[in-house]
Amino acid sequence: DPVALQRRGVKGKKKLGEVMAAYAVALRFEDDEERAGRYRGRMSSLAKSTTGSAYHNLGTCDDREFKQNSMSYFRVLRLMKFGGMDSAEYEEELGRVKGRLDRHLADRGPWQRAMFARYYDDFGLAKPPILQLPDRKSSASLGNAVVSRRLAAEEYNKNRHYELTHEVFVAFDYGFSPEQHTFSDDDLSYLS
Repeated sequence: DPVALQRRGVKGKKKLGEVMAAYAVALRFEDDEERAGRYRGRMSSLAKSTTGSAYHNLGTCDDREFKQNSMSYFRVLRLMKFGGMDSAEYEEELGRVKGRLDRHLADRGPWQRAMFARYYDDFGLAKPPILQLPDRKSSASLGNAVVSRRLAAEEYNKNRHYELTHEVFVAFDYGFSPEQHTFSDDDLSYLS
């Protein structure tokens, strides 16, 4: 229950998204229809926790909770759609908080903005200027991203490892895409 988790100081929407993503990956590679149906059923059961104002609180929660859950809010919606669930009410709620989402993007890092840009595209939302990236294949389009800075190995610390990992995760749509359109050949050379 993401609401109960949030009340205990745990990022509830993030945890819901992680569990649903695990089922989505299993579903994606499942050939057995009976098992696939069980995965869809489990995703649908989890999605029931997304009803009600306690879950859809991004318009009223404090800035800390908003930042902790805003990306996961999109992720859960995307996973619901992937699982074939009705998401019309969820998408209405998303529309209600779009202004706040737009305003908070200046406080997000390059890989996070890149993922938000993908979510905005997925749901047909008008992008604010900060998400309107150049249409070219280069990590430089992400701004001050780790890959575009070409850091030497000894310059990496825990935070930069985290940023690098997420830049790659986002480029490959968290493992849902075998191809990427973010990194140039020079970027890929640096990464290898």
